[in-house]
Amino acid sequence: VHGDSCLVPMAAYVLPYVYFDGDVMLVERAHDVAAAMSLFVGEGLLGLSFQWPDDGYAHPLIQIASERKCAIFRLSRIGFLPNRLRRLLTCTTVLKVVAALDDAERLKLAREYELVLGGTVDVVDFARTLGYRPVSFRQLVRDVLVKDLDRSLARSDWERRTLSADQISYIATDAWAVRAVHAALAWADVMQAEAQYAVVSPSRTS
Repeated sequence: VHGDSCLVPMAAYVLPYVYFDGDVMLVERAHDVAAAMSLFVGEGLLGLSFQWPDDGYAHPLIQIASERKCAIFRLSRIGFLPNRLRRLLTCTTVLKVVAALDDAERLKLAREYELVLGGTVDVVDFARTLGYRPVSFRQLVRDVLVKDLDRSLARSDWERRTLSADQISYIATDAWAVRAVHAALAWADVMQAEAQYAVVSPSRTS
């Protein structure tokens, strides 16, 4: 089983926090959306996360990350869901990796923005299809990336006029980490399949 052979449980260890160290673009005006979307041209795998203010009614922040770039869309400042962003979120040709995006969140997106996400995969569900048994996304980060997720800012003020550098780093890391874990799991699965093929296949001599 993948989970038994490839992952060493890290729950008992104190691990350093994981931080996204790539480029981050904070989008608060509609005319900046096109520049943000250009960051992801040609990308086939993206991390996607949502940060909802505590009251549950305010507009969410939407984070999208590639390996080295992240865009954070503040819908409360933009005022609406831009069409370019909508097309990316609904398309099925670009895989968007999420973590624990529940039915209530999907219902909010559908009700408030008439948005039905397309081309998404939950990284925890993906891990389970490979034989891993994570109890949470945070555990999966610890086991796969051998780092921990800093959750200290989860309940900070996401409606404040100016987000702090720590808040921006926090949500950029969230989006990047789901992609990083998915990419690492997929790579490990391919490597294991190739190793098994090499064992069972007769060697060829010229």
